[in-house]
Parts: sequence; structure tokens; C-alpha cells
Amino acid sequence: MKNISISIVVFFCSFCSLAQSFSSANIINSEVRNVNAVSAEDLDGDGNNDILVCYTNVSGSFISWFKNMDGTGAFGAEQHITNGVGQSFSIVAADIDNDGDMDVLATSFDNRLVMWFENTDGQGNFGPQQPIDDNGTGAGAHSTIAADVDDDGDMDVIAAFDLDFLAWYENTDGQGSFGPRQVITNIATNARSIQTADFDGDGDLDIATSSSGNITVAWFENTDGQGTFGPEHIIAGAASAVITIFAVDMDGDGDMDIIKGTNATDEIAWHENIDGEGNFGPSQIITTEAEFVRDVVAIDVDNDGNMDVISASSSDNKIAWYKNLNGTGSFGVQQIIDSNLENPRTVYATDLDGDGYPDAISGTRYNGPETDFRLVWYKNQTYLDIEENNVIDLQIYPNPVKDILFITAPTEIIETITVYDVLSKVILQKTKNVAQINVSGLPSGMFLMKIQTGNGVITKKIIKE
Repeated sequence: MKNISISIVVFFCSFCSLAQSFSSANIINSEVRNVNAVSAEDLDGDGNNDILVCYTNVSGSFISWFKNMDGTGAFGAEQHITNGVGQSFSIVAADIDNDGDMDVLATSFDNRLVMWFENTDGQGNFGPQQPIDDNGTGAGAHSTIAADVDDDGDMDVIAAFDLDFLAWYENTDGQGSFGPRQVITNIATNARSIQTADFDGDGDLDIATSSSGNITVAWFENTDGQGTFGPEHIIAGAASAVITIFAVDMDGDGDMDIIKGTNATDEIAWHENIDGEGNFGPSQIITTEAEFVRDVVAIDVDNDGNMDVISASSSDNKIAWYKNLNGTGSFGVQQIIDSNLENPRTVYATDLDGDGYPDAISGTRYNGPETDFRLVWYKNQTYLDIEENNVIDLQIYPNPVKDILFITAPTEIIETITVYDVLSKVILQKTKNVAQINVSGLPSGMFLMKIQTGNGVITKKIIKE
């Protein structure tokens, strides 16, 4: 056997020959079709993030959840919350009745409803539909979110309707009894996406929305912190409809910026909140390669402290992510997670397998007879990427190895060694002044070894004989 002496400059890049940033699709359910929205939250109080979905198939429209059985992303059978309510384009988990568990908030576009379902026992058994707004005729309810609009300690509800208005509803008793519709604006034609954030830095929650009819992204100031809203402040007018927005501090300056997805131009861009008071700068393009973009979310994909972006785009059947390179909103190239997920409309990100990294969730949306129907999730594997920019001197021997693998670093202290299989599952881990690791119990094959020192991280391939 030979000793392998390594002097490696470790750059900010993916260890592409050995691992991708995300795994291939893990199927949650292969019968769910026409997925309109997904979300995730701990619905049964076991500490694991379960999955919520609203979808339509030949049997009707459903709101359902799937239990995360063991906290590693193995999901149980579909559990229906309701059916027969018409298409829902929005689903949210929130503690509506202030009893410490996660209830479900949703819309029905066809029946023009905003509604919630009580988690009756904290274990994912849900009660009947409780209407918040039954619009009756006219505009369909498109999007909804829960937030404490009036700063009284409970979850109020905001909803966007398809024709022209954006409204909120006060949770009058903190237990899910809602007051009448309070219109924020009636000029948001084809209102689509809603976000809440403190855009002007005054300590209360303002509201932003996109409207595909009058082709604007705008925000509305909560003028008194109690749900009295001022006129619209235009963030962006556009030549094409903006379908989705997301509020996040993109540049690390402590205020809330806005990401937008414009489907006709295949563009994802962001607008800087330039003064922290709600005055927004021009569009800064992240990508123009998300063909008919449907959804965007911002989350720190690679745990480097910067907010990255994940997108779903339907014309190219693609889920992709974009790295925030320097924490100030400069983005790298599109990194494809999946380019074969038929017509995805939605994407959500959260940690499904308990490794501390956000995974991605999406699903197909097509009702044809020959579609590969799937509700899926993708494991985040960026922890296998090379993360630091240092020269690290290591000796690793023998490699290939039968039993004991020795690791020496003359000028380094090895803090942690983690061994992964090719599916990114942690097989072994040792900490504190590691000099050797016993791999005799591993089967023959290739493994990845991530070595953490005081000056950086290196990922190395090892072969077990």
C-alpha cells in the first residue's frame, strides 16, 4: 500500500465528481398528481417535519399530509385532511388556536374559500373545515398566510383573491374565531403571492404582494402596528406578470429585500431594500434560465450563513438552486436539482432528515394519462461539497484500506472525521484529535470522508477493500 500525501487548496466549489448538491428524487407518493402547493411542519409533535400537500386528481381535490416516520425522511401513507373543497393553491401550517400544535390554513380557489382545520389532538388528527372567508361569488381565493398582523400575540390571516383584492382577518379571540374581511387593497388585479415582513424597520409586520393582472410587486405599510394599512408602495412594475415573491434579507444588511419570479421572461431577480425603510432599488437578475418560473424560496442551502434561492419552473420541468456567493446578493450559475419533474408548480425547503441542512420538496402537476405522478423530496448533500479556502497538508494511508485508516496532519489539529456512503448517509464519525479510524466494519466499496481541521474542510474519497 502507498501513503498519499496531500497538499490541497480547497476552493468554494462542489466536489462534483463524487457528490451532487442534492440527491435524486425520493418519492413520497407516486399517486399524487396535479400538486398545487407543498409545505412542511411538525404536525404530530414528534419533532420531525411532516409534509403537507394540496392537489387535484380524477377523484377530486385533496388536502393531505404525510408523516415523517423516523425523522430521516421515510414517509408514511397519505392522511387526508379534507377533500371536495375544490382546487387549493395555498397551504400553510400555523398554530391558529394557540394550543401549541400546528393547524392547517388553506384556500379553495373553486369555492372561493379561506379556511382552517384544527389539529384536534396535536398528533395530526384534524377537525372539519372552518371557514374564515366564504366569498360566495366572484374572485377565487388564491394565496393565504398566517401572521400576527395586529401584534396581539395570535395568528391572523392574510389572503389574496384572484380578481382584485388583498385582505386580512383578525383572530379575535386567539382561538381561531375570525372577524370580517378587512381589505388592504382592491387594485391588486389577479393577486398571487403574499409575504409579510417589517419592510420599513418600525417593528411591525407589513405586507407585500404580486399581482399578475396589473403587473406589479408592491408593499403596504402597517401604519399603526394594529392592521391599519396605507396605500401601495410599488417595488417593481414589470413587462410581464410576477407570479411569486419571497421576502428575505438577501444582502445581509439587516433589512428585508424581495425576490420575484417572472414567468413570461423566465427570470428570477431581487430588489434591495436600499435604506431599510421600504425604498427598493432596481431589479438585480439572479437567472434567466428558469423557464416559466412558478415558485421561489430563499434559504441557506449550504449553511454558509448566506441566503440562497431555490426555484421551480414548469416549462423546463426543473427544480434548481442558486448560490449567494458573497452574502451580498451576487449569485452563481443555476445548479440543477432535477430537470425531469414534470411541470412543477411549487417548491418548499426545510430539513426533513435531521442533518441540519434544508432539503427540497416538490411534485408533478399534470392530469394527463401518461404522466409520471410524483410527490418528491431531495436530500441536501452540500455538506459533501468543499467549503473552505485553505491549504491543508494531510497524509491518508493506506488507501485502499482494510481496517485502520491513518490520518496525519503535521500542522493541523483534526477536529472531526465523518465517513459517508455514496448515498450521503453518515456511516462513521470521530471527534477530537483524530489520528486514525477503524473502517473494518464497512462493506467493500467507495466512501467519502470529510475531514474538519481548525483551518478548513476537505472531502476525500477512500476505497474499502
